[in-house]
Amino acid sequence: MRILQAQKGFFIIEAMISLSLLTVGFLGLLTLLASSLGLNRVVTDTYIANYLAIEGVEIIKNVIDANVAHGQNFNKNCIWSTGFNAEKTYEIDAQIPSVTPSDSGCPGEVLVGDIMIGAGRPLKFDVSSGEYEYDTGTNSVFRRRVTVSPVNDNELRVNSVVAWTTRGGGNFTVNVEDHLYNWSRP
Repeated sequence: MRILQAQKGFFIIEAMISLSLLTVGFLGLLTLLASSLGLNRVVTDTYIANYLAIEGVEIIKNVIDANVAHGQNFNKNCIWSTGFNAEKTYEIDAQIPSVTPSDSGCPGEVLVGDIMIGAGRPLKFDVSSGEYEYDTGTNSVFRRRVTVSPVNDNELRVNSVVAWTTRGGGNFTVNVEDHLYNWSRP
């Protein structure tokens, strides 16, 4: 009987230690989950920024293709690099109307959105279309600058930079560069 009386408080101590260990383990899991969610946001933003930077290069490719088409199909004096004879930085989105056939000139001449280097409006996300543009939607964290500079008569360098700031104040950039060549030359 004496042996049982000496161990009366031992169960309470075991329970307190077990509860403490479980609490520490559970808090560790919650911390891991919070970090995982934060990193998930960074990865998502990086994925979107990569897409937006590549889209900036593709838009310039479309303008160059439209220059060639206007020169060949509409009897205009458009050459492949019309409008890109000096280094310029643009804010452009996929909604630019200048690549459609028109009588106003070559697509590169009427490309809108020439901006000062270092400036830049945030892209807006349009929920209804699921696209990033400058006209409609809510402001996003992303800013895009596309710089086009001639290397020589048959080559253009296109540099598309997307920058954004995360909730914690971290600054990130994605920089995509491509070289476009005069594929229409004889």
